[in-house]
Amino acid sequence: MSFSSIKLYLILKYNSRESYLNFAYFNVEQRNRVLYIDFLYDIPVSSQWRPHGHLYPIQIAQYGLSHWSRLEQNSKNQQN
Repeated sequence: MSFSSIKLYLILKYNSRESYLNFAYFNVEQRNRVLYIDFLYDIPVSSQWRPHGHLYPIQIAQYGLSHWSRLEQNSKNQQN
């Protein structure tokens, strides 16, 4: 059985050139389904369907979006 936590963040105005939706607040690495981050490719390896791990494209995309969004948010904060 799978449960997800819901966190509501207020987005007043969306800009496609800035962080993507609420992904700056996501920490994909800390999810219980992530076995480890692959050292060679720097992507998460999931245990969602296979206990020994596999590459799960949606989780990889979320990992990338969270890192991109945090990078954008941090660079925006440094400029101010």
